[in-house]
Amino acid sequence: MVTFRHFLLLILYAYHYSKDTPNENTAFFVQGPKLFEEFQFYFMGDFLPDYRGDLQALVTAGGGVVLHRKPVTPVDEALQKQTVVVYNNEASIGISKAEVTKVLSRRQVEAKELGMLVKNAHVVPHHWILDSIASSEVHAFPLK
Repeated sequence: MVTFRHFLLLILYAYHYSKDTPNENTAFFVQGPKLFEEFQFYFMGDFLPDYRGDLQALVTAGGGVVLHRKPVTPVDEALQKQTVVVYNNEASIGISKAEVTKVLSRRQVEAKELGMLVKNAHVVPHHWILDSIASSEVHAFPLK
């Protein structure tokens, strides 16, 4: 099984050894338009600290901006990047199977509530970031 740490190491390995010969698998790191340059990300809710940090590092490497405070709709919307609210869609360690559905549902609902407060915000589970990187294109956003 490939863990997130393994995934991150594979990406960094591909970057390190392909600086001189970029290809479609390393397009995430190539100079020029970045995958997430049009977006600002707010990570909401329960993440393991290292996991949140790794996701934020990937977003930053992809040209995205990480928000450390809850997003707001600015006065001049033309200057703003699209806001993406990211929630953890994996069960936390130590919760019972009976609680998993409730916890994951609560996280999604809380993220959607925040997303409705910010004009044109998108709400995505954390794996959306990994899926977008893996395919070298921004995946479609889930319907609101």
